[in-house]
Amino acid sequence: MPLKARSMIPEDDPRVAQIGHPAPPWLVNYADLMTELVCFFVILYALSAALNKNMQNAQEQIKEMIEKGQMAGQVKMDKEVCG
Repeated sequence: MPLKARSMIPEDDPRVAQIGHPAPPWLVNYADLMTELVCFFVILYALSAALNKNMQNAQEQIKEMIEKGQMAGQVKMDKEVCG
């Protein structure tokens, strides 16, 4: 008699996909959606990093212009949420 592991679904249960059997049709769409979401958030992160670097560079250029006397005022950067 083969040993049955506790809290495990037996191999002959219809809920267990056998090797070589296709996945349910909804799984393909779900996996594709998850891949697209990951790509979307990676692109958002990359854009955020690039924009932040550009803003810091602009701030430094303005500070240099103020120090040289080409511009008057002060530099202040705020993060604002557009709503």
